[in-house]
Parts: sequence; C-alpha cells; structure tokens
Amino acid sequence: MMGWSAGAALAVMAGAGGDKAPFEGVAAVSLPKTAVRAWHWQDRFAFLPFIREKGPYFSTLPLIPRVTPSPLLIIQSSNDPWVPKVDREELFAVAPRPRRRIFLHGRGHSFPGARAQFFERLEEGLSWVRDTHERDLAAGSSGLYGRARVGRDPRGR
Repeated sequence: MMGWSAGAALAVMAGAGGDKAPFEGVAAVSLPKTAVRAWHWQDRFAFLPFIREKGPYFSTLPLIPRVTPSPLLIIQSSNDPWVPKVDREELFAVAPRPRRRIFLHGRGHSFPGARAQFFERLEEGLSWVRDTHERDLAAGSSGLYGRARVGRDPRGR
C-alpha cells in the first residue's frame, strides 16, 4: 500500500488496521505528522482556518507502530514545508522494525530538483518492501500477508 502526503497518512492508517492480508507493506511518501481524514465532500474545506480547529484531523504517530509486522518505507524531502525536520525525526523514531527511511535533498513536498533521484530511490524502496516481506514469509513469520505485489507493474514489467 502506498500513499503520498495525506494519502501516505491514510496508507499508514490502513496499514495499522488488523487485517494486513491485502498488502505486503506500507510506503509513505512525504508522510505528515497530522493529516485530514477527508471522507465527506465538506471535508475538503478542512484547511480553512475557522474549520481547521474542529476539522477531521488525526495524528499518524500512534498509528505508525501498529503497521508492524509489515515493512514500513518512509520517503521524505529535506525542504518540505508541510513536514518539518522535527516531525520527520519523530515519525521515524516511533516506527518499529522492519523500517526504512529514504531522505532526499529535494526542494519541497513533491521533490522538485530531485525528481529523477526520487523515482530511482522509490523503486529501490519498493523492492526492499517486497524483499523484506518475502524474507519474512520464508522465515515462517505470522503469515498475515496476502499475495498482492508491491511495486510491480500490472503488465509484468
């Protein structure tokens, strides 16, 4: 399961659930510490100041430890205005193993200036998720995982 920004937070939320069968791991790109849970059409206004205080927000911090035993990949940018350094450090610190962090020196939330490197490292990271999952299965781990393939092109490439 993979998500970017608010989608990364939702991927962590899904990965923290009890049923790990649909996926091999979680890949979270530009993962924020706090995210909006936008389930309803009116939630799209949650960023407005007068709604923000009461908005449908949640913290990813208590969810991250619950992703285990699935592998967790976190990819962050050095100059992300939405995810400050202190948040990046705290998010990774609460992640139990198996975990991997990829830190790129991009100029923002979507890795401008490091886009080619981002896609190379993303491919490496997804391979790590898959390999870690397969290694755990071969070692006789709890068998919570399903057969979904992370990081593989549906056309077989």
